[in-house]
Amino acid sequence: MRRTRLLTLPLLAVLPALPACNDGTSGDGPTVAATPAEVHDFCDAQCARSARCGTTEPAVADAGDSCADGCVTELGSLGSNLRADVVRELAACQASLPCGPSDDDCLTTAIEATGQSIDAAIHADDVQACLRKQAECNETAGDFSDDLCGTLPALVQEARTRAARCFEGACDDMAACLAPIFGT
Repeated sequence: MRRTRLLTLPLLAVLPALPACNDGTSGDGPTVAATPAEVHDFCDAQCARSARCGTTEPAVADAGDSCADGCVTELGSLGSNLRADVVRELAACQASLPCGPSDDDCLTTAIEATGQSIDAAIHADDVQACLRKQAECNETAGDFSDDLCGTLPALVQEARTRAARCFEGACDDMAACLAPIFGT
């Protein structure tokens, strides 16, 4: 399973945010992309939780020093399009998240830490356009997961704008248009 799954926002039922995941350093805003070091720190936290909890995500084969590097590689262009404040919150949440609960709530926590409500995030015009396009393209050559739509609030504004333009195109063009943004 791709690690980018961990960057999905529950779309059908928004679960409550986890407490104590805010490290107080957010505030860069929607135009500041995460640095490679911040993305690596997020992957380190994700790998550490996996090791601590004995889970297979990230994959057991990635355990050890190369786990974070593998995570960064797998994130690819998505990692370079993530907001710095969101990535820092994701890393903090991963580091403090107990074993057992799904880490899907970490994105909810990270988005809320930016000052945006989850309701506003999932009802944003680009997220709704994405969901409409996902439904339109379902079971076609342009099929993509609705999880991708839930990731939009974590992206820098420029990447969100590029993605919104993709949703205006034909289903056959989705994979090529979205790949530079999401690495899909």
